Amino acid sequence: MLTIRKFPLFCALVPFIAGLMLEYFFQWTPFVGGSLLLFTLLYAVIAHRRLTIGSSFRMTLAGLLFFAAGLFVFSIKDYRVVPDGIANQLDQEIVITGTILEKQNGIAGRQQLLVALDGIVQEDSVVPKSGKIAVNVMEDAPLLAVGDVIVAHGKPTAFENKQNPGEFDVEYFYRSRKVAAGMFVSGDAIVKTSRTHSLNRWLTEWRNFLSRKMEEDLDGDFLAISKALILGDKSDLDSELMASFSSTGAMHVLAVSGLHIGLILLLFQKVLGLFRNRITKRQGIVIAIVLIWLYGGLTGASPSVMRAVVMFSILSAGQLLHRRQHSLNVLALSAILLLTYDPWMLFDLGFQLSYAAMIGIFLLYRPIADVWTPKAGWLRMGWEGTAVGLAATIVTMPLTLYWFYRFPNYFALANIGVMVFGFAVLLFGLIFLFTSWIPLLIKLIAVLFSFTMLGLVYWVNWVDSLPGAVSGGFHLETWELLLAYVLVFLWIVHLNSKRLNRWLLSAASLLLIVWWSVGRQEVLQQNQVVLFNGNQFVLAVKNGTHVLAFYDRKWNGSWKIPREMQSYADYMGCGIRIIPLEHDKLELRREGLQLVLHKVTDGIRIRFNEKQWFYRTSGTPLIDEPSGLLTQRLQLYRNPEKRTEPFIYDF
Repeated sequence: MLTIRKFPLFCALVPFIAGLMLEYFFQWTPFVGGSLLLFTLLYAVIAHRRLTIGSSFRMTLAGLLFFAAGLFVFSIKDYRVVPDGIANQLDQEIVITGTILEKQNGIAGRQQLLVALDGIVQEDSVVPKSGKIAVNVMEDAPLLAVGDVIVAHGKPTAFENKQNPGEFDVEYFYRSRKVAAGMFVSGDAIVKTSRTHSLNRWLTEWRNFLSRKMEEDLDGDFLAISKALILGDKSDLDSELMASFSSTGAMHVLAVSGLHIGLILLLFQKVLGLFRNRITKRQGIVIAIVLIWLYGGLTGASPSVMRAVVMFSILSAGQLLHRRQHSLNVLALSAILLLTYDPWMLFDLGFQLSYAAMIGIFLLYRPIADVWTPKAGWLRMGWEGTAVGLAATIVTMPLTLYWFYRFPNYFALANIGVMVFGFAVLLFGLIFLFTSWIPLLIKLIAVLFSFTMLGLVYWVNWVDSLPGAVSGGFHLETWELLLAYVLVFLWIVHLNSKRLNRWLLSAASLLLIVWWSVGRQEVLQQNQVVLFNGNQFVLAVKNGTHVLAFYDRKWNGSWKIPREMQSYADYMGCGIRIIPLEHDKLELRREGLQLVLHKVTDGIRIRFNEKQWFYRTSGTPLIDEPSGLLTQRLQLYRNPEKRTEPFIYDF
């Protein structure tokens, strides 16, 4: 039965997060949170005689204490109000110096860097500046690495969404990572001045070494999956493969998660247990904790990984103290510790989904599993695995619909293959990682590893190919998301205590699902033409449940399909057919629609049924030309102070 006394840390987490959120929106000074925190502590000392166990006064005071702590923690770590930030240097040509924290290789020799600022170079001196900035380096630049100290010349700009329907929320993403601005620099405008020696650099070099070892024995999708699964590097994953895993609800398999950390911790403890004559059990636990922290850093220290590392560290520490903790309290404590270290982690989607899934498993798995008790062992094991997937999906579903607009209908079926093949892939992957230095053994493990990955990929692709594998077009408002989680919470209380009216909860839940379904049908019935905001010509025509998408394939020498087209299809809940514009003229007639695209010197003439538009890509825009019919560059040229926008025509 759920009781507040049983989950004190989880109850403390709620007001702590409330304090973080309130400070995020109102941006009060640290004096407000600090004063409230100090007052609450002093009052607790004065009124300690009234703090009897289980009293409502004690619970209220504890909630106020953690609420004040949330206010104070976020206020002192709010990079938006840092005095020496880069906010007052935006849209100016400046020279920055800083240290590379992360690096990814882009297309055509480009490098994407996350740089911790040291300062701005002005007249042979460095003005100290703090914060992080994303630097995109064009081709012909020197090869850079994590830990390098660089000097770069460019114009930092704030991140802005292009307002294309269904696009990736770049503003939210970089804000959650505490990145203040972005900057494009040419290859000859960046110089490496020195290099630092840090744990981050050492872990990155180790990750690169292991990546090269994988490349010696694996290739193609096998190599991409192994890097994602073992090293947390998703850069080589094919877009179609990622789409298949995402559409079936199996995307978590391609990310380092709590299962990885738990298996590695168990593996370390078993190996260290072989040396009991030299290493005591307590020493083995401490060494294992240190090793999983190193592995967490090796994989990039994502929020989901660090949640698992902190949680298993607390569980292992409980073994040292010979104490048992309830899993939900351990989960809550890990969240409080992580958010105290970095409160902006609260806005990381991986953090949100990870904790939502774990809460669902801890609180809903047992009630779901008890619905049916198969007699056959293999059937019972399969049902219990399905119950875990259902418990996690129920709590993560509102977030999935809110952020990704779609729901994988066959997630339970996909979960069967994930249970069978996913565990084997992970097991052989870990063995592959720790036996890469044994020449003969690594070949055998690579073969077994590849076969298990082949089975996993085949199963996921088969589920994805089934009719109606995914339902898209769900557009949830924030109040709908909050209402959904209120209902989830009430269901958790009911299933664990039987105190609430089941029929009333069922009626409210059904009403919300019907509301979502009606809204989705309205989206599916919309017909529109969209010219996406950007510097490349990208056009989408939605007619019923189908989207025709066109793009200028030779733009800027890039042959890559723009990802905003697939994002739009997911947003509208439709299938998509992508047609590259390879010639100067294209005519298309389909289902009563007539579309003509004609490339001319300054842009592309568009005739859609009886409507005609001109999309300008060069030249001087006229005063009466709609902004959406100009490239982003021309929109900024005509009005630098106005947000750029797409062109949308409903028919």
